Amino acid sequence: MAKIKVENNNLETIETKRGQVRFNKMTTPGSVVFDLFFGTLNIIISVIIMSLSVVVYLFKDEIQSVIGDQFALNTMPLFYITIPILLFGILLHIYSIERIAQRFYKIYGLVIFALGFISLGIIIFMIFKYSINWLGISVFGNTSLGHNYLFYFPSILYIVYSIFIIYYSLIMMRR
Repeated sequence: MAKIKVENNNLETIETKRGQVRFNKMTTPGSVVFDLFFGTLNIIISVIIMSLSVVVYLFKDEIQSVIGDQFALNTMPLFYITIPILLFGILLHIYSIERIAQRFYKIYGLVIFALGFISLGIIIFMIFKYSINWLGISVFGNTSLGHNYLFYFPSILYIVYSIFIIYYSLIMMRR
C-alpha cells in the first residue's frame, strides 16, 4: 500500500544531516525578531518605571524630608499603570515562540487584544479619578508643578499606546 504524504501549503520540508526538518514559510524571521525585540523593549521600560516607582514609594518619607511636604509623591498609580505594559511584553514573547511553533499563537493574540482594552480602561479610570494630568497630581500634588500642562502628555501617550496595542493585536491575529 502506498503512503501519500500530504503537506500544508505553508510548511516546507528540507533534508538535513539529522533528518527532515519542517518549518513554516509564512513566518519570517524578521517579524518574529521584531516581536521579540518589541516585547523586550516593553519589559525593560516597564521594569525601569516600576522600579523607580517602588524606590520613590519606599523612600517617600526621606525624600519629603529633603524637598518638603508640598509634593504628594504617590507613585502607586504609575506602578499600577505599567503592569499591563509588562504583561504585554511577556505575552509578546510567548506569542513569538508559539508563532514559530505554529500552535496557539492566535489565542495569545486574543489575550493581548483583551489586555489592550484593559490598559485603555485603566487610563480612562485614572483620568476620571484624578484628571488628565493624573501623573503630575499624584506625584507632585496640587501644586503649580502638579497642574502643569506637560503632564497631559503621559495620559495622551498611554491612550495612544493602548489603542496601538489593540490594533497590533488585531494584526497578530490575522497572521
